[in-house]
Amino acid sequence: MPFTRSYDRRTLRPRSQPTPPKPPSSKPNSPSSKSSPSSLPKKRKASSTSHVVSFPPSKLKVTFSSSSPRSPSPIPPTSPTTTTPQPKRKKRVIVVGAGIAGLSAARELLHRRYDVLVLEARNRPGGRLKTCKLHLSPPTSSSCSKNTAPVDVGGAFIHGIHKNPVYEMCKKMSLRTHPFNSSSCLLVNDMGWPIDYEEDRKVSDRFNFVLGESQKVCAFVARQEGYGEDEEEDCEESLKILEREMKENREQKQENDESETKQSTPEETNKTQPATTTSKINSKIAFGDIFSTLTKHYTSTYTPSEQLLYSWHTSNLEMSCGTTLDQLGQNWNEDEPFGFGGKHVIVKQGFSELIQGLEDGLSVGL
Repeated sequence: MPFTRSYDRRTLRPRSQPTPPKPPSSKPNSPSSKSSPSSLPKKRKASSTSHVVSFPPSKLKVTFSSSSPRSPSPIPPTSPTTTTPQPKRKKRVIVVGAGIAGLSAARELLHRRYDVLVLEARNRPGGRLKTCKLHLSPPTSSSCSKNTAPVDVGGAFIHGIHKNPVYEMCKKMSLRTHPFNSSSCLLVNDMGWPIDYEEDRKVSDRFNFVLGESQKVCAFVARQEGYGEDEEEDCEESLKILEREMKENREQKQENDESETKQSTPEETNKTQPATTTSKINSKIAFGDIFSTLTKHYTSTYTPSEQLLYSWHTSNLEMSCGTTLDQLGQNWNEDEPFGFGGKHVIVKQGFSELIQGLEDGLSVGL
């Protein structure tokens, strides 16, 4: 009975011993039931090429090498490739200015997960808010042990505590505040002596009166030019004072111009003719001109000490405005109805404590 030569699957070489015959097929008389030389696999030359069979990710990957009879070594299973989501890069924001507005904006951006950098041109944060330590005399009792006291030389007040964001920040930082009482405000003269209370009240009342009259004149001008409120306030006397003062100034200016004209040549006269001045009060007149004119009239009998005290009240108003009164227009106080209500308070530790709290955790480049 003929035998079928068997070949090794790995080396394609004939085995040394014959293998048992294959079972007969269903058709014994069929020519295909007998093995023939053509049905045998052809010999192939040994090759060092590796044949890789890839399976699905859940199965093994096995490599058969035709140059070695060793059994294949399995490769560790691989997990399906998954893309790890990359974290979003924070957007970077640069805030210019480390004042209270810049620091507050930077903290809000930091809370919204922005990368924030604050730049400040000065060597300190705070802007116009600055607290200095005032050295006191040695304590006279054991209950008073502090040798210094904080004094705000820039912004010093929180004007109105109702829904004021600055006051809310102070409460969150547990900063103590103290209500301001104008009647208990001690003023001293240039010699360091306290100013008499009655004198201070007299000058303060006159200052507020002149300020009110100046605002009435501004409101009158606004109504005359068609953009003011319909509410009319009596300021006839102040208007007469202003018109008389403007008339005197105009006459004085004309006299000065005439004297200069006589000394100049005819060619220069045509070039230096002054513009015609009208006595009508209009919106082009600065608020400081109105205020100074009325001040000159209503404080003409003041003593030098009273004049100095009146000048202090004027400077105090200019500090709140951030400029001198002659740089203000007639609508300088139009935001007054939109201010915060409630008491005016000061920060006991000084505004520097608030600045330090806002700066904490921020990257500030000085």
